[in-house]
Amino acid sequence: MADSSEASHREGSLLFRLIQSRFIIYSLIIFAFIAFRLWGLADYGLIGDEVFSYQLATDNWAGLIQSAVTDVVHPPLFYALLKIWISVGGNALLWIKLFPVALSVFSIPPFILLCRELGLKTDATKLALWLMAVNEFLVNFSQELRMYSQAMFFAILSLWLFARIYNSNKISKPLNVCLFFANLLLIYTHYYGWFIPVIEIIFFLGKGTAVGQPAASPNFHAFRVPTGCQPVVHPRLLWKRDKRLAGFSISLALLVMCFSPWVYFVSQASMAKGGLGANLDWNNPPTVIDLLWYYVILHGPLTHRFAPPWKSLAAVVVSAVFIYPILSLIRHHAQSRILKSNLSRDALAWLALFSFLPPLLSFTLSQFLKNSVWGIRYLIIAAPTYLILISLAALKLRSPLQRKITIAFIVVWAAVSGLALTLSKDKIAIAPMVSHLIEIENTQPDPIRVYANRAVIGYSLEFYLQAQAPHRFEVVYVDDYSSITDAHFWVAFIKYRHDDQRLPHEQIDPESYMSGEGMTVETFTQKVFLFPVKKRL
Repeated sequence: MADSSEASHREGSLLFRLIQSRFIIYSLIIFAFIAFRLWGLADYGLIGDEVFSYQLATDNWAGLIQSAVTDVVHPPLFYALLKIWISVGGNALLWIKLFPVALSVFSIPPFILLCRELGLKTDATKLALWLMAVNEFLVNFSQELRMYSQAMFFAILSLWLFARIYNSNKISKPLNVCLFFANLLLIYTHYYGWFIPVIEIIFFLGKGTAVGQPAASPNFHAFRVPTGCQPVVHPRLLWKRDKRLAGFSISLALLVMCFSPWVYFVSQASMAKGGLGANLDWNNPPTVIDLLWYYVILHGPLTHRFAPPWKSLAAVVVSAVFIYPILSLIRHHAQSRILKSNLSRDALAWLALFSFLPPLLSFTLSQFLKNSVWGIRYLIIAAPTYLILISLAALKLRSPLQRKITIAFIVVWAAVSGLALTLSKDKIAIAPMVSHLIEIENTQPDPIRVYANRAVIGYSLEFYLQAQAPHRFEVVYVDDYSSITDAHFWVAFIKYRHDDQRLPHEQIDPESYMSGEGMTVETFTQKVFLFPVKKRL
């Protein structure tokens, strides 16, 4: 009796230590997740489109909606929620930048719950969460005052709710209502949000009859499939056999109805401004390299800062380490008639669909539409499932030695890449440059023009100039600096690393004008010039 009690005590103590160990690891990962996003949060101020977000959020409600409609490019929900956030805590830079960070942190619980619904073990969930925590792509857009972290939050929430409904053997009206509202908030956050509910219904139509299971109860927990078992119901008959499909279809129809007013207003605004050229002419159709680069970014894009040819070689080698486990897992499941893991074929297909279909659809559409809609930052909605797929596949490698080496490499590379790129951000702080400009021109009584070649720099300059010295400066956009005839002006010029633009110094006639000492700030991919020019006497 004493031996039995002692054994029970040892088992209880072991279980407690195990739970405590998991709690500590999860806590450390979550700490890293938050710390990476808070690091240097307010160091660079508002840049480019962030200024637009702030201006809409600080406008009145009518002005916010009207500006969002006129802009056409993004739905208004992010601006509306940011306005509420500012009304609660004010418009201090740190506070407003905390808004996208908070949305990113809020995605942690539904992400973990999503992993559980997919049948992932604790180790796979922890690895996936670690990749989410340190990925520079996700960290960067968690700090940007734009709608991308919000889109990721609602996408993860939608995916978790869908997986929960799919795993359920009974109709749950509350879950269906929650899924509908998650998707509604998602599509009113970003147009790319439509990929999520559309792929959900496509998946259900294609995989609704789980192999070896009754047609009326497909789910992600098909642990074992009998040999030779085939689907028992044709997908076209699934509507009658499974009311969940009817629920998803009705939900999708309601989403279309609820979104149609916005489509009408932005269509009118688009026609009034002569189409989307003004918004999207800069966006060239992506190449295959652009498509592949999206996944390189999710692996950790530190290789981008290597010198050629090591840059390309390292990107290929690193990507091979990340992608090989996925290919191995797919091959194993394709060849195996009996599933001996806790991952069903439905779950694997589901992860693959959400990981690869949004980028492929965006890539394909951009080849044929009048204006390309490609944007790597828009594809943040596909990142969570892809990182889950990597984590799951790495832990399913059959060779123990290969599994340990691969996981160690993935963990270390992701951390080093994320830390290096987070500590050395590819951003330029505009506010200090503006302060220096105002200090230099403090004796000039007349309004001074600042000529900029691109809105990304001009918009930020205009915002800070108006904030620090209203009415003293005017930002003007030009394509050719040689056309300027002012006696005294400033030049603002941004050049990206692979641009073939001529520098402003090369465009200004040295016999008629002389350039003064200004400011030059450079990062890995961009260089900003801000300097005065005066007409020679």
